[in-house]
Amino acid sequence: RVRYDIFGDKWRDKVLFDVNPERIEAISIDFPKQRNKYFKLLVDGGQASVAPYYEISPALPGAPLEGAIDRYLESYDRIAAEAFENNNKAKERILTEAPFCHITLKEQGQEEVRVTLIPTFDTFVDGKKKSEVIQRYYAVMEPTGDLLLVQHQVIKGILRPYNYFFGKE
Repeated sequence: RVRYDIFGDKWRDKVLFDVNPERIEAISIDFPKQRNKYFKLLVDGGQASVAPYYEISPALPGAPLEGAIDRYLESYDRIAAEAFENNNKAKERILTEAPFCHITLKEQGQEEVRVTLIPTFDTFVDGKKKSEVIQRYYAVMEPTGDLLLVQHQVIKGILRPYNYFFGKE
């Protein structure tokens, strides 16, 4: 009987993105500490284009590599979180930390979704970091306001910079 007594976030789907690539209208990613890596990707009438997020940033010469945009869009097929962290006692502190990036996605017929990734590091008991390598992020979902824990290995496919589309990553 206990295994059926599920409450709160335990029964909810932990999927961040589950999007058919053909339904994506726009994606933008901004990396607050790396402004030259920001980009926006627009799909209009089946034609996709990628450009720097800010118009003052120079566009890379030439066209994106063949298939790079399609491969990137396919990365949004299904990305799930490890767990909900809505009841995390440190939630208020986590929400004040500097984000790694903001991902905004617009899907046909759906409300725009914005995910802010905040890095979290494994620590020793005394609070010192075990490593500077990011293994997980806290993901703040808007418009729901949910806080989730996401593994880097799961989400790394969408954490691409602007120059990725031109083979210069």
